[in-house]
Amino acid sequence: MRQPLISIVGTTATGKTAVALELAQAAIAAKKYARVHLISADSRQVYSELAILSGADVPDDFTAASDPNFSFPFFQNQEKTIILHGVSMLAATDEWSVALFREFALKILRTALGANELVIIVGGTGLYHAHLMQLDPALMIPPDPIWRAEALTLSIESLHEVLKALDAKKLENLNHSDKNNPRRLQRAIEVARTTPIALPEWQVTTIAGYTQQYFGLSISREALAERIQLRVQKRLEQKVLSEVTAYFLTYGELDLPSASTLGLKELWAYQQGEISREVALEKWTTAEVQYARRQAVWWKKQPGMHWLDSTLAAAQILESITE
Repeated sequence: MRQPLISIVGTTATGKTAVALELAQAAIAAKKYARVHLISADSRQVYSELAILSGADVPDDFTAASDPNFSFPFFQNQEKTIILHGVSMLAATDEWSVALFREFALKILRTALGANELVIIVGGTGLYHAHLMQLDPALMIPPDPIWRAEALTLSIESLHEVLKALDAKKLENLNHSDKNNPRRLQRAIEVARTTPIALPEWQVTTIAGYTQQYFGLSISREALAERIQLRVQKRLEQKVLSEVTAYFLTYGELDLPSASTLGLKELWAYQQGEISREVALEKWTTAEVQYARRQAVWWKKQPGMHWLDSTLAAAQILESITE
């Protein structure tokens, strides 16, 4: 019998982590599993120096721990029955990608398989969920530091021209956000330069023993906007401004992977006196709402999704995997 691999997905602020924790607690209480692994599929919550800004909320009763079976430190509850992986585990200068996430998650999956342990992938970075079961071979192309240094000197328009010369169709297919994201353009060019011949679109891989199930949390646009505003306010109360100050005092304005965390540049601009507090919060909130809308569009296009009301999700998921 194949073991369930649960993916809890949806836009930011839909309560995915809370549902995952509720599901984990219910699965343990029902004695269905000896231990539950929660793997955060969020490309920014991995950075420990931006834990507040990225929303990497660790439950109060969880403590830091490590184990040679896993690649990175993690957090666990007092009973050591629920483990939270993938949050606050990297320095701001560290690279993180779909390929690195996959390698990290597969090690956890292999450990859990056969040990009566449930794995729940939770987070809004869609490609992290998708590539556990199927792998785009382009993801295995390593970064080219020489090209990346050169790319830093190029404008968005110049990057467009380079990519157009290498792979015009790729440039055409990029969405508006990616066309204006220098990091995404740099990577697209990096892949195109490394693979002058066409790669097969997908290389299907299988994790033996697992069946992946997707559960999406739905919420109205009005409720989502309200939740995002509340989250922004909560992070302010958690001293996010001090976190942002410490980040820039340590790293300045280096072009780091972590620097694209939503709200970072807006809050720093406020602290530098470039914009008012109100404008900074408005820009940050707007960026979060726009990001959530892009996530919603992406997830609605994905096949095999089971959409649930977030208030009922944990009980419904537990029922579906224990029938």
